[in-house]
Amino acid sequence: MREKTFILLAAILLLMSSCQSGAGDGHTGSGNSDDTLRYCDPAGTTDSFSRFIPKDSANKMITSYLNSIGDSTSGTVTNDSDLRSLIIDVKALSDYCKQSSAAGYKPVKMKLMFAHTLDYINSGRGNQNCGYQSGKLTLVVALYDSLGNYIYMNGNCVLEHLAPCPTVCPTTGSAAQNTFPVN
Repeated sequence: MREKTFILLAAILLLMSSCQSGAGDGHTGSGNSDDTLRYCDPAGTTDSFSRFIPKDSANKMITSYLNSIGDSTSGTVTNDSDLRSLIIDVKALSDYCKQSSAAGYKPVKMKLMFAHTLDYINSGRGNQNCGYQSGKLTLVVALYDSLGNYIYMNGNCVLEHLAPCPTVCPTTGSAAQNTFPVN
């Protein structure tokens, strides 16, 4: 269970950090098909636990998670209820990143917290394990400053409402695929 959680979180962090940085995939070298995770290091990457990785390493991690939940990247889906991804609106995230803490500090980190959706809780299933089921599990996103204090949007709000896939998956373009195209 912890392995699945780590792989899901790693994939989400990769996608969110790629959107936030505007730096593309950061992969400038040749493909990485071995078992070694190689990091891409675009300018400005300073944190030891937030790194950019090549698409093929990300694909290996994502594919392992998908196979573990009975899904397949070959096009034959055997499980259409477990989460494959969560989609976040970049404008909402960008607006949130522009906020400052009550003490005037800018955000330095993003905390992603697993949570049940309110629909799941309000249907009478609060405090019950939902596994990784789409529409039942979400992330609450909170930014915090260099002092470790949370930053709120408009004084008391944090970000949620990440669209679950399957259910609200992109249907066109390369984002319709579960993994990244490797050229």
